[in-house]
Amino acid sequence: MTPDAFVQRLLNHYGAPEHATDMKMLGADYAAALKGTDADLLQAASDRLLKDHRFRCWPTVAECCAAVDKAALDRFNARRRVETHSATEHRMPTPEERERLAALVRETVAKLKAINAAAQPAKRTWIPTDRDAWGARYGKPPTGDAA
Repeated sequence: MTPDAFVQRLLNHYGAPEHATDMKMLGADYAAALKGTDADLLQAASDRLLKDHRFRCWPTVAECCAAVDKAALDRFNARRRVETHSATEHRMPTPEERERLAALVRETVAKLKAINAAAQPAKRTWIPTDRDAWGARYGKPPTGDAA
């Protein structure tokens, strides 16, 4: 469907608008707003407008553009829709899958333990003024300080 066919469909369905003094200019405004839109989107948008528009008058240009946007969003969502499963259809893992998962968990835990064992505790480095203030207040060097 072309933008001109979209306008013609509105004209066929709603008739000429009573307020329009120049029907060509009105049709050109609608066609200009819809220019560059895919034919399938225009068809879906016009179907949506004819189904959902509640008044026996022409939809505004903004309503037409919104219908095109909604049709584009519907098409996008239909393309990326992933089949979902309900909680009642949950399948329990097989023994092989459970064993593979357990092996992955064991391997990860062993790697984390090795990393923690190899890590050296961080030694605090005190700014001299902080160290002196600590020593003056408590009469001993700060914890973690070798001196």
